[in-house]
This record gives sequence, C-alpha cells and structure tokens, in this order.
Amino acid sequence: MNEQNLRPVRTTEEAKAKGAIGGKKSGEAKRRKKSMKAAAKLLLSLPAQGDAEKQLVKLGLDPADADNQMLVMAAMFLKAAKGDVKAATFLRDTAGEVPMTERDRAEVNYTKERLKLDREKLNYAKERDKEAPPDEYESDGFIDALTGTAAEDWKDE
Repeated sequence: MNEQNLRPVRTTEEAKAKGAIGGKKSGEAKRRKKSMKAAAKLLLSLPAQGDAEKQLVKLGLDPADADNQMLVMAAMFLKAAKGDVKAATFLRDTAGEVPMTERDRAEVNYTKERLKLDREKLNYAKERDKEAPPDEYESDGFIDALTGTAAEDWKDE
C-alpha cells in the first residue's frame, strides 16, 4: 500500500460513506467466493461423462456413483497406487485416517489421566461430605430473637 495516496477522513459523514462503500465491496467479495464454492460443488456433483464414466465402472464402481467427485478420487487413487506419496496422503486425510503424532497421543493420555483424577477427587469429596457430621455452631440467639423466644435475653437488666 502506498501511504502517500492515503487521505485522512475529515468528517463523520465521510467516514460513514467510506465505510458503506467498504461494506458493499466486502459483500461482493463474499458473494463471489460463495459462488465459486457453489460452482465447485456443482461441478463435482455432475455425472461423469464418456470415457471417464467407463473408467470408473471399470474400477468396479456402480454407474450411479460415477460423478466428477468420484472421478477426482479415483484419479488420486490411481496416482497413489503408482507410488505418489502426496496422492496417498490426500486420500488418507480425505478418508479421515490422519495418523496421530506422539505428541497427540501424549496429550490424549494426559487428558484421560486428568479426567480420571478429577473424577476420583469428586468422588472423594462426595464420600467425605456424607461421613462428616453437620457443621455445629454456637447460637448467638439471633434466630431465637427473630422467632420471639429470646426476648428475655435481650432485656435491659
């Protein structure tokens, strides 16, 4: 950005007008991106045509499942089968089979152990509260005064 071209906003009205323009441009960009996402989904959902459909059927797929999304996945599968590690990683990740790292495993184990200890602590507190006698306290006569039974204790002698 060229700072020499920046002009400061002078009035509230000018700031509102520029903000409105920026908001409209932002909305247009979001709509464009959304429409590209929708277009990609539409293209992937279209049925495979011609040789592509035949190749999918040859791989053993039901012709009803032969859409462009399946075509892309089959192409990645064939590349992975030929030894392409990136294609194999893509397939594994897309299938939800992302391996856990040692750190991930350690974090899961730590969380499990912490939950176990928290559960034990809670159970201990529950048992302790069951066994403990109710709190005993020395009455200062306030409750009795409220009910009218301590009137004599508070008389001036």
